[in-house]
Amino acid sequence: MIEALCALARAIHNVYDVYDRREEWCKKTFADALPALLRRTTDPALRRRPLEPADDGQFADLAGQGVVTAADLPAILRTHRPTPGLVTGLARHPG
Repeated sequence: MIEALCALARAIHNVYDVYDRREEWCKKTFADALPALLRRTTDPALRRRPLEPADDGQFADLAGQGVVTAADLPAILRTHRPTPGLVTGLARHPG
């Protein structure tokens, strides 16, 4: 499931050159599923994979909810810069 959600959809043009919105749909579905996915996943190696393509703005929200913790920082900092929202969200939770 993690691989399916993390796989990037390709934007494809059909015969009539109408933009295919699969990539947008995939990104939105991933963003919607990320909190539930991270709540269920405790293995650090599995958590690392969905954190890579996540948006910087999501990290602040997820940290504020306690879904993203300080243990996730190495995985986040590999592909993203720390934001004030992420730091503040992490500071709100003792874990």
